[in-house]
Amino acid sequence: TPIPTPAIAFSNLDGMEVLNELAIRHPLAIMIENLRPARPPSGLGDASIVYEAMTEAGITRFLAVYGHSLPPKVGPVRSARPVFVDFAEEYTPGSAYYAHVGGSVEALGKIKGDGVLDLNQFAIGGRAFQRFPKAGLATEHTMYTFPDKLYAVAKSLGYSSQSTFRSWLFKDDTAIANRPDAQSITIPFSSGEYQVKYVYDKASNTYKRWLAGEEHKDANTGKIMAPKNVVVEFAAYATQDVKGHQKVDVIGSGTAKAFLDGKVIEAKWQKYWDDNQTYKANLDSDKPKYIAMSMFNYPSGAGIHIGHAMNYTISDVLARAK
Repeated sequence: TPIPTPAIAFSNLDGMEVLNELAIRHPLAIMIENLRPARPPSGLGDASIVYEAMTEAGITRFLAVYGHSLPPKVGPVRSARPVFVDFAEEYTPGSAYYAHVGGSVEALGKIKGDGVLDLNQFAIGGRAFQRFPKAGLATEHTMYTFPDKLYAVAKSLGYSSQSTFRSWLFKDDTAIANRPDAQSITIPFSSGEYQVKYVYDKASNTYKRWLAGEEHKDANTGKIMAPKNVVVEFAAYATQDVKGHQKVDVIGSGTAKAFLDGKVIEAKWQKYWDDNQTYKANLDSDKPKYIAMSMFNYPSGAGIHIGHAMNYTISDVLARAK
């Protein structure tokens, strides 16, 4: 009897060709620490997508998102922060499974209020988390988790096993002859302890990651982490409280730089408008065509110049009504 060929599909997370059930598996997002005593991290290199942002006192953390490729162990796992909850909620409807160890008051309130698919160590305990003590290392830096067990817990909680979020767009690698010989990206989050550098490798078409002047390796594999794409999103930070917790404004819009194939693309990002369809227009080709013209007096008066949004309000209202 011939053995049936497994169905293959492109992963919604990173475009890799994998088994169909893995391609659409619900994303799992895990909070990972980046403090010097806790380095190197375990399992970060296996993530399909990694977010990095400051949390407090110039310290950054990661949100690692997994789908088809699960490492045996991930950590150290740390507490939730609002900006990472925002990132987890990008995988709508609902959210990615969000694994963490407690969290700030604001983050925990957001998780509960927004209905995030929560995998909090405080509630799960030993079903999917375990401490690995190390001499001279504070307890809060010793918590690890096991992705396969997190998926089992998510199933026991009745969470959706598949995801229908809008996938990224993917492309083939640029031919090696068309790749540049070198490119370097420096991201100065705060102090030198958190200065990130990506060095482009032409042969593999990847960006090798350096942190604080050292190769940033995965503890599970001993290999340097090297993503295919790097996106630097510029967002406003504000200190929330006496503990220095940072509010990172990623609900709105701003500028970004996207690095791939050894090149940089000047980009823009927006979240709220897209998620809430604020400026969506329902285009109906059966309606008659017309022209809406905005006219400006020159010179402008009372601050109402050509670039002012008020000038376009009437035309926009008319266009939507038509």
